[in-house]
Amino acid sequence: IAERYEPLMKFLASVGAPLPPALETATDFILHADLRKQFESDGPLNLDRLRALIRDASVRGTQVLDSDLSYIIRDKMDRLMLRIADRPQDLECMHVLEQVAALVRPLPLGLNLWKVQNTYWAMLQTVMPSMRQDAAQGDPQAQAWLRQFLALGEQLHFAVPPSHDHAAEQPHQQAA
Repeated sequence: IAERYEPLMKFLASVGAPLPPALETATDFILHADLRKQFESDGPLNLDRLRALIRDASVRGTQVLDSDLSYIIRDKMDRLMLRIADRPQDLECMHVLEQVAALVRPLPLGLNLWKVQNTYWAMLQTVMPSMRQDAAQGDPQAQAWLRQFLALGEQLHFAVPPSHDHAAEQPHQQAA
């Protein structure tokens, strides 16, 4: 139904007219189901598809963004963070979690990410010191890891303690 009437729905939206209730219900149901499918999947997330779905869901509001979806998103983020803790060198997974956090944190979902944040904190205390040391010695993989880990921390609203050597975390800039 949603696919068949998509042109009509876009037209109605462009002129500021409300959707007929039946189309509104079908659209909300499909959008919720698509978001749920994305986050419940054990496979890799399609970030482009996820961005589009979240953009549409933001417009629909609480009809789609409910506590059920909040739980599913939190669970996915918990699983991603545990995977990172098990395999800290998995920069791709860390990047995906960072992108997911950037997409969902602004949504009115009331996400409680205490498990993700606790795991991040533990890695901050255990893994990051050795990575900082390796990065300070010029290891490019450790430098990339630090940049990605700090970017993830920023999305999780962590104030990462400053290091004594910021050169390992920042790309080298030439003086003008």
